[in-house]
Amino acid sequence: MTPQASYQFPANHGKVAVIMPAYNARATVRSAVMSVLAQSYTDVILFLVDDGSTDDTIALAKSTAGADDRLVVLRTRGRLGPAAARNVGLHSAGGCRWIAFLDSDDIWTRNKLEHQIAFAMSRGSDLVFSPVWRISEDGELAGKPVPVPATLSARRSLRTTPIVTSTVLLSTQRCGIPRMELDVGYDDFELWTRLAATGMQLDGTEEPLAAYRIRKQSVSARKLSMSKHVWTVLRRKRALGPLASAACYLSYALTAVVKHRRGRPRRAAADLLPQDLLLFMSQDGARGSE
Repeated sequence: MTPQASYQFPANHGKVAVIMPAYNARATVRSAVMSVLAQSYTDVILFLVDDGSTDDTIALAKSTAGADDRLVVLRTRGRLGPAAARNVGLHSAGGCRWIAFLDSDDIWTRNKLEHQIAFAMSRGSDLVFSPVWRISEDGELAGKPVPVPATLSARRSLRTTPIVTSTVLLSTQRCGIPRMELDVGYDDFELWTRLAATGMQLDGTEEPLAAYRIRKQSVSARKLSMSKHVWTVLRRKRALGPLASAACYLSYALTAVVKHRRGRPRRAAADLLPQDLLLFMSQDGARGSE
């Protein structure tokens, strides 16, 4: 059962800008879009940033939204990558009280935003993240959620990667409108460590509020490449010395192995998926995205 928020929202709880980069995402974009537009917290605007798709990703997204004008389609000039695509969406998010991220192959539970906004406002969080269900590319298998830390300190943010981008909600009142760095390869990890280093309060919920798709061709699946990007962030962006960087990198590698083994999709866990996730996943009938 998905968690229910009990917080009484004040009048100025504010609009959420949802940033969704998409490239040839026809197999999954329907469920991603629907999981945003069907949120129990309705004051949202979804910026879907088409990063040079050559398939019918945008047509499928628009048909899913129908007459719902909360979907806004933006486009990059050619394929620029997810960091640049996110920046296009972030550039349009001025005036929004909150920013959330959702990749076009991931899915939210129906009360994800409601729960996280209540959590953030009751605790004074600047950024909130949550555990995820890890599901296979075809949606037939699932991995049990791996718990995330209650609070992520600046030091701990350098030694582990518990934040899945599609679970993040951040307050623009404290964090401003951030930008993704384009020269590090691991733009989201760089941003979380940057915010933590400036004293922002990064808090994790106990409840899993999203499903993260394990895709063979995704950027995150290229483990060796991502490891190199972690090293780049530690040395160049956080300016750690060689020994400190090595210690953080070793901790990152070990925790990553444990996390992925614990959350590895298995058939038995598929029966435990919340019903709203299964409902959204059922909207995806087009397979074979690039």
